[in-house]
Amino acid sequence: MAKICKKCGVKHKISASKCGNCGASFEDVRVTIIKKTAVIYAVVALLVAIAIIAVIISFMGPRAAVKQIMRHYKGNNPEAIVNSYPDFLLESEGYSKEKAVAEISNYVKQLSGYIVYYKADRPQAPNERDREALLEDFRYYCGESFDESKLEDIKFVWLTFEGEKSGLWGKSITRFTMVKYNDRWCWWPDNYNY
Repeated sequence: MAKICKKCGVKHKISASKCGNCGASFEDVRVTIIKKTAVIYAVVALLVAIAIIAVIISFMGPRAAVKQIMRHYKGNNPEAIVNSYPDFLLESEGYSKEKAVAEISNYVKQLSGYIVYYKADRPQAPNERDREALLEDFRYYCGESFDESKLEDIKFVWLTFEGEKSGLWGKSITRFTMVKYNDRWCWWPDNYNY
């Protein structure tokens, strides 16, 4: 790096305190260099912080929860899939974890040997009409076990997956409804296939 005199334009070593050509002081230049360095460090620190937050979100958000559910499908683990349901569903009258596992076991077994590829898209917020319809479903199916004050967020995550067994569809797109309830991303099992 070098200092350039603002008066006469002559280059000098970075350690110079005044211009050897015209005698102008470099005090202002030194301050400028320090400020630029501080700004560069601040920008780099901000970019690193944003990258860290993005990584954390990718491992903790609704998209990560959908990927985890798909890993449970591939691993033929219906109990782990049911554990991804919201507590208010599993605690609702006439429903239980055991009943849910029994209901999906055959489907999970069939799908576990079938899925070869899946990709989850970015989460999207439902429009107001869809959000209100979901809240009505939560209230209707879960009754008093659903505490609306614990509902923090609702997101749709679109998932594309492909399989290889004959007799089953090749490529499918499905929408997962993910709810953040009581500080945990959960799956409301009402997928729509397209």
